[in-house]
Amino acid sequence: MKVAVNFRVDLNKLDISRAYEGQNGSRTVDLTCFISPAEPDQYGQHGGIQQSTTTEERTAGMKMPYVGNVKAFWSEGVTIVKEAQPAPFTTQQVAAPQVAAQAPKAQVDFDDDIPF
Repeated sequence: MKVAVNFRVDLNKLDISRAYEGQNGSRTVDLTCFISPAEPDQYGQHGGIQQSTTTEERTAGMKMPYVGNVKAFWSEGVTIVKEAQPAPFTTQQVAAPQVAAQAPKAQVDFDDDIPF
């Protein structure tokens, strides 16, 4: 299974204090990507990107903000749904709002001589 995706990251949402020096002196930020090619959201995106957390941070329940989106555009062995499926229509019975008693409205007198 292979999936090609495009990423879009909002650099303003990154916590730069979590950056570290990687190999060869590079400045590195770890990210985690969640991809669901068969289930796009309402905007046609197939996933999200968060800054990564350590095992200790996850155990403590720490959540990092989403910093970007993922859109799948090619696959081999996986079906990519391009557009979000509309939500199924469901009927729900909703109670009518309670309205205070109002004076009866005057009825409009229509002319019966209208030619059409």
